[in-house]
Amino acid sequence: MEPVGVEQNHGEYLIIHKCLKCHKVRKNKAILEDNFKLILELSQQP
Repeated sequence: MEPVGVEQNHGEYLIIHKCLKCHKVRKNKAILEDNFKLILELSQQP
């Protein structure tokens, strides 16, 4: 799984991951241990 984007939902950040093999997309809630700087960088990608 590769992080490809970020969504914000009700004040929470959801990290969007895409499988490199089958291209399935999943969303996971960001947690405090996640690197918030990288989350912000993902949110700026087109």
